[in-house]
Amino acid sequence: MGYCEATLLTRNRVSSILVPSLSFQVAGVLALFFAGRDDLVLLVVDPHKLADDGVVKYDEAEPGVFFPHFYGPAGNFTPMPLAAVVEEHALMLEQGLHVLPFKD
Repeated sequence: MGYCEATLLTRNRVSSILVPSLSFQVAGVLALFFAGRDDLVLLVVDPHKLADDGVVKYDEAEPGVFFPHFYGPAGNFTPMPLAAVVEEHALMLEQGLHVLPFKD
């Protein structure tokens, strides 16, 4: 799969967390923050479908490492429109590691 913005979401809606990432960043985010979790959903977002509702900016998480974040028209964090989600994948574990639906 080519460029995509991937967002991780826990299946437990009470404690859901969104972690916007580029496809090549997903495996590292999973390993660092969600190792062994079997309640995750990966949402694949088409960034072109966000253009009318705001902008995707790349914020520096640490020196030289940038992650995408969606900002609304006023330049503030705003809910991402559901129409931008083009795929949804429940992530499974295989030998303790998450199986991704695409190659990173």
